[in-house]
Amino acid sequence: MIDIFNFTPTKKSKNFIVNIKLNKNFSKSEKEFFELLIFNFDLASPYISLDSKDLIKVLNLDTDSKLQDFLHKITDKKVLYSITEEEAVIYSGAFSPVSSYFQKKEKIYIFTAEELKLFLTEENIFSHFNFKKFIFMEKNLSLILYNHLNNILPANTLSATVTELKELFGLEDSYNRIYDFEKYILKKIVKNINKYTDLEVKYEKPAHSGSVINFTFKSTYRENIFEKTKEIIDTVKSKIINYENVYNLILNYLEKRGLSYVQNNVSYINSLKNIQNFDAHLRKALLYDLYSSNLKNIKPESKFISFFEKYHVYKNSVTLQNDLYKYINSILYITSSLEELYSFEVINEIKNLEDGSFFTYKNEDFEIFVEFLQNKNSSIQIFIREDLI
Repeated sequence: MIDIFNFTPTKKSKNFIVNIKLNKNFSKSEKEFFELLIFNFDLASPYISLDSKDLIKVLNLDTDSKLQDFLHKITDKKVLYSITEEEAVIYSGAFSPVSSYFQKKEKIYIFTAEELKLFLTEENIFSHFNFKKFIFMEKNLSLILYNHLNNILPANTLSATVTELKELFGLEDSYNRIYDFEKYILKKIVKNINKYTDLEVKYEKPAHSGSVINFTFKSTYRENIFEKTKEIIDTVKSKIINYENVYNLILNYLEKRGLSYVQNNVSYINSLKNIQNFDAHLRKALLYDLYSSNLKNIKPESKFISFFEKYHVYKNSVTLQNDLYKYINSILYITSSLEELYSFEVINEIKNLEDGSFFTYKNEDFEIFVEFLQNKNSSIQIFIREDLI
């Protein structure tokens, strides 16, 4: 451990506020890659070893050269942070999560920043202020709600009006419609907290309650973790080669990634036929989250049919966005729900797509998939519910 990062909590430090931002936005695949790193590296090792072929599949890349391009871009990403009390900055700094990489045949060795390793150790700035939980959240507002709910424990309920929540998030002048606030803020925040933290949060809007939101939440840290490990093991017991190794593997990932992550990946591998070495396939699934990777390759549900498809070379994402909305303007008669694509958040997200990144959007009436590739064929696909056409 580097001594300069040592930290001992005090009463005063409870009032410190953590601010985390990135010098460049992470694409979806970059976030997945960083999650893979942070949940899988060994503190005793200076690097993480990954198989290049597996990594190409998980990141939805076609060739080794694209993987090289991806890794070059990764090393340019920086995390900028500050810890403040009122308006005074107590700590601040920046680091690149991936400091370097080295490829030897089909193995890639990723060397990470020392700060990233400190996330998982004790009594330092990064572990105390839960950087591991919040660094990859899509919404920084998730940190605000998490801290608010965490301070209420051991109580496990909270009722608040939308106005009170907007004040908590500093959004008093935004999202006048409750529908927009829920769709673009609240749902994403709750999803982030459930994915990255030890809180399990649910909310509901009681009928005839106006703008009241009721939250229920609980800490899931090590909740029945040994019982859950045995339950999961029992579902695949007949296929396991080394019981003790698999037991420790599942226990480890339950602590690091949570119950749904482990259950989904175990169920996915269990559903595959003609597996020769179940233990090895399970280890790979938990490392690379093969369950989620498989979902990306599943075509839209049968009730949706392909309505529009275009492959074109765009100079930048703004040009793509303009072309897309020219077409959407011409099909608004099909369903009014297409107007959801005109929200500031959606337009901004498409306009700011980086090379190699994706945008997806789905509701009950349509699905849209956009992939932006600079100076290569980008793709736009729109699927419409069959009974609307």
